[in-house]
Amino acid sequence: MTEHRPAWALRTPLPQAATVPSSPTSLPSPTASAGPGFFTDSVADVTAAPRRGPALPLPLGPELGIGLLLAAALALFWLPLRSLGDRELDRMGDLGLVSVLPATTFLGAGLLVLAFASLLRLDRPHRALLTAVLLATLFSLHGLQAASGAASAPSGAVEVLAEFTTGTPADAATLARWWPAAVHLLALGPLLLMMRQVRAGWRAPWTGAWIFVLSSWAVPDGSAAEGIAHLLHLSFVALVLVRVPRTTEPEEHERLPGEPPSAEAESSAEALRPRTAVPAVVVAVFAAALVTHAPTALFMLAVLAGLVLARRSQMYGPLVLLALLTVGWAVFSGEQLRVFRPPAGAPGTEGGSARQLLLPAGVVPAAAVLLLAWCGWWRRHSHGYSERTLLVVALAPATVLLLRPMDEAVVAQMFACALPGTALLAALALFPRAGTATTAGGRGHGRTSAAPVGALLAGLTLTGGFLVVHGGDAPFERVTPGEAEAVAYVEGLPGGPGRLLWLSDGSGAGAGPALSPHVLRPTAAPRDPVLVGGLVAALREAGPHAYLMAGHRQAEYLRLTAGHSASWERRLVRSLDARPDLVRVLSNDDAPLYALRGTVRVAAHPGPGRDG
Repeated sequence: MTEHRPAWALRTPLPQAATVPSSPTSLPSPTASAGPGFFTDSVADVTAAPRRGPALPLPLGPELGIGLLLAAALALFWLPLRSLGDRELDRMGDLGLVSVLPATTFLGAGLLVLAFASLLRLDRPHRALLTAVLLATLFSLHGLQAASGAASAPSGAVEVLAEFTTGTPADAATLARWWPAAVHLLALGPLLLMMRQVRAGWRAPWTGAWIFVLSSWAVPDGSAAEGIAHLLHLSFVALVLVRVPRTTEPEEHERLPGEPPSAEAESSAEALRPRTAVPAVVVAVFAAALVTHAPTALFMLAVLAGLVLARRSQMYGPLVLLALLTVGWAVFSGEQLRVFRPPAGAPGTEGGSARQLLLPAGVVPAAAVLLLAWCGWWRRHSHGYSERTLLVVALAPATVLLLRPMDEAVVAQMFACALPGTALLAALALFPRAGTATTAGGRGHGRTSAAPVGALLAGLTLTGGFLVVHGGDAPFERVTPGEAEAVAYVEGLPGGPGRLLWLSDGSGAGAGPALSPHVLRPTAAPRDPVLVGGLVAALREAGPHAYLMAGHRQAEYLRLTAGHSASWERRLVRSLDARPDLVRVLSNDDAPLYALRGTVRVAAHPGPGRDG
């Protein structure tokens, strides 16, 4: 009787004659008990939309659209940089590279953020696209200065690359400009290992790695030693977290205070006891960091001590051994001054009014990450997760501030060492749930919630802060053509390179050329550019084949960090030209070379240079 009824009539059940159950155990049919409001609607849905087979992958889908968006972002970011030349870079203001970047580069950076936020709306992780966007973001941000010619080689990186390459020192210096990008690429390995310890859906670990990349402007990469020490720090934390068990109690969460331990939690305590191999590798990594960059070792020691005190690790023996190694290294090698002293010559915010924007440009994204990290811990705690491990990794580096004088450079280093924990906690603020939950319609929470929009806004904030802060030092990090010519002249001297004196702030820090430390000698620049007698005395002390370079990059560093006036460089060059016992051996617009008269041969006729 129902075969010829219209579809709308199915919503009204047919009258049926009362029947007597044949047995006491007979149950009424679902149709009769469900009523017209529930079961009949589901029948109509099934009739109107019959079950289909598995959907075939379509060539046009969200993944293809995101891939095209990524390609457009990279094109807009990189292609306009080809128009940046020496003339454009000479117009850099106090904000550095940001002041001369094309507008399309900023648009490309924003589209990179949009591409990653769009991937978070997918129901399932597309690992190839996630990895591609993450790598593209890393190389775009950290390779911007190297590609535009506004970056110098980190100190020590030239010597490291010269040992493994067969080219000239100039070729090694060109490769060394990409050293920071290579260091951050290698840092993804330990970071991905930490991501596996996050007990949440797939969006949280990937977002944590993304936030880490966008916030890595704080990672010190001014020298090869600092970059290697940062890698060792991440490897140390990853190795220690490997031994922290991932308990699988009910609802997959850690036991909160006052909650009785389950049998599985008690058995997982065995995993806290370190095996022989892991502590041995941990000690080796710590010893390497202690020798490479001793201040970083303090942060590593603080993380391990915090995990032990929080009862998330039982590496008591390695902890005591690492503490003894630190004390022994500080006492017997004389490193106690460098360990407990802030790094000298850190770039400041002196200069014009635009330069003053660099400090808030770094504070705002750092504060945003810390605020998201706190929200992430609070949301996880409200869902029944204690997150003691990530909390220790994020907070333990701050205890080093009790041992070292606090200044801008030390705070930045502390933030960089705490970044693995804060980035993952910040991601949990957006995606606090464990597992992959779906709505009633079968869609994931990422497509229906506002979390991807929050990730988009956070990504735009962090990317803007990265571009401003990381490019703010470009005026004195850029290797000008004149400096490259002066360096090539000193390298090409008969009998080997001579001794090159360059202007510093008196502490040995500054924007030195990319040469071997056996060739370079930092020389304190006079506050008064007329009083150049100390520079002449330094030339005599350096012996024969010694040269003094009055570089524009060094003068910019002194202007922005030591408060020298804008006319200081021009007046210094005039004073050096007026000395009868000095002679210009090489003249150019950026880095004229001087030597004692009668000791060297003049290579070029003196030109006007920057002294007008």
